[in-house]
Amino acid sequence: MIFRKTALLLALVLLFSSHDYWFSAEKYILKKGDTVTLHLLVGDDLNADEERVTQRYKTTEFRLHTATGVENLLPAMPDSTLPVLRKKLNFNGLGLVSMERNFSKIALADSLFHRYLIHEYLIDALDTREKPGRKHATERERYARSLKALVQVGPPGTADRTFAKRLGHRIELVPSQNPYLLKPGAQLEARLFFEGGSMAKKVVMALHKEPDGRFTELITYTDEAGFARFKLPYRGQWVLRTVHLRPCDGCPDADWESFWTAFSFAIP
Repeated sequence: MIFRKTALLLALVLLFSSHDYWFSAEKYILKKGDTVTLHLLVGDDLNADEERVTQRYKTTEFRLHTATGVENLLPAMPDSTLPVLRKKLNFNGLGLVSMERNFSKIALADSLFHRYLIHEYLIDALDTREKPGRKHATERERYARSLKALVQVGPPGTADRTFAKRLGHRIELVPSQNPYLLKPGAQLEARLFFEGGSMAKKVVMALHKEPDGRFTELITYTDEAGFARFKLPYRGQWVLRTVHLRPCDGCPDADWESFWTAFSFAIP
């Protein structure tokens, strides 16, 4: 694992707005009858530049998964709701909130796009751009996002496997352990899936920020079976995230398409 990133690269990322999206819960550990408040944040290094409202035209899925079933959250969420979720939880166990957002578009000059690929360790895309006819003075990209947040209601137990539920998102990270049963310093394993299959040799990051602003970023690669492993040293919120970029062949309005995913939870 390594730490990153240079001030120059961070400034460039902010310039061309390749920001992360992630869920942030005001409380990750609740009691039955408590209200969970979930914010959809945009920024970098867990520094929120903006909070997003509910955008129904952008949202293809917004659900709450528990051990007993799935609830579609969209019908009860008017457009432009802020925060995106405030809901009373009348159950004990794990609650997994999921959201998928459909494509948005961006265009980047060649030099900024190149730095973006380096910043996100998208080495395959760098190699692809060197092929004849692939590099453009301005690169057009469409990007979609898949988000999850896991909360614990009541005492954690070993029988509830909601944390490991595969949702069929285009891209998703699926933990192998319930993080609410872990202690600081324990290893968390998560498997990365894309279009139904596991993704090998892909960079995955684990992000954490202390209340005083100290930021930690851990980076690893998935193994041949798609597993990423982290030793998470601190209590509190963690966000696992990654992005997959590929040529958008046959797309009239994009040269590339990217798929971003972020999974938020807490270590108690």
